[in-house]
Parts: sequence; C-alpha cells; structure tokens
Amino acid sequence: MSGMTCPACQTGKVMRQRMVHDAGTSTTTTTTTGVGGVVDGGGVAPGVFAASSSGQQQSTLAKKCAPPEKGPTFGLVVLSLIVLFIAFWLAGSDIGPFKWGTFGIGAAIAAFVFAAAVNCFVENRTKHPVLLAAYERKWICMACGHAWERDPPLPGTPPPR
Repeated sequence: MSGMTCPACQTGKVMRQRMVHDAGTSTTTTTTTGVGGVVDGGGVAPGVFAASSSGQQQSTLAKKCAPPEKGPTFGLVVLSLIVLFIAFWLAGSDIGPFKWGTFGIGAAIAAFVFAAAVNCFVENRTKHPVLLAAYERKWICMACGHAWERDPPLPGTPPPR
C-alpha cells in the first residue's frame, strides 16, 4: 500500500483518506431513448421518448473518509430572499391588523438567514482551505481503522477543527 506504518498497530496497510474515498465512490449515469407507436380505431399515434438517470454509490468507509464540505451559502441567500418576499407580500395584503409587524418579523428572519449566509461565505473562504489542506495529509489504517495526519501543519497555519 505505502512505505509507512500505522502509528497505532504498526501494520503497513495504510492509505491516504482521499484514495479510500475515491476508491469507495462510484457514479453511474444511464440514458435510454426509444420510438414507439399505438394503432387504434382513430389512427396511428407515434411517439418518441427519452429518459436518463444518475446515482452515486458509496461505501461506509468512503463516507468516513470524505473531504470537508463547504457550507450552503447560495441556499441560505435564496432562503433569505424567499422569506423577505413573503414578508413583503404579507405586508401588502390585508391579512390581519398586524401586517407591518408581520413584515418586521419576516425581515428580521430574512436578515438572520442572510447573516448566516455571509458567515458561511467567510468560513468557506477562510476555514475550508485549511480543512482541505489538513484532509490532504490524512491517512487511515485499513487494519485497525486509525486515522491520523502524516505531516504536521505548516508554521502559522491554524490547527484544523
């Protein structure tokens, strides 16, 4: 497997976590097309169809060795815009006597979700590269399951969380 040994059990059955993840993940895509027709008392009805499907299969070990994911910045921005739109819609309609109070609550929720999106964006720009660099140094023992970082982080690099 490699020229190094596991620090926990001293076997040589070790692999980079990225290799384990890539080896245990497979993606399939299938496309089907066809032509058909129906003949009945009213005449002929020809038809063409197309379908496609895709999927991903992953082993439990591959999931354990997955790289760090980025936060859902785009989804949070869209959610905040949807909440703000609903707040404007409710304020513009004649639903209840507290329409501006409803708008204020909706705007506050939208601002909170948008602030979460900004925080997620900042973390994606600052913390994710550090986590990804640490992930690239991670190894796993195929005998005992022990995972570790092979090389220490560079000076001045904050430790991964």
